[in-house]
Amino acid sequence: MKQNIEAYPNPFNSNTYVSYSLQKEATVSIKLCNSIGQEISTLLSESQKTIGEHKLFINGEQLNAGIYFCKISIDSESSYTKIVKVN
Repeated sequence: MKQNIEAYPNPFNSNTYVSYSLQKEATVSIKLCNSIGQEISTLLSESQKTIGEHKLFINGEQLNAGIYFCKISIDSESSYTKIVKVN
């Protein structure tokens, strides 16, 4: 099942939140990638037991303006969402 990942606000100028939903206990990894797909940082990598909606805060203060991709992997399935940092 494809995972739905959303960022709000998007575009953002300093901070944004990424939200996702878990249907079952799972290993979750969220990574931030640049516009050509290179990993910049791992934002989250853990086993999560709480089913339902989750939200992750992203501090964008250290990011340059540009297009980024947030990759979420839940167990063996991955999804991406585009996020845009503006000045």
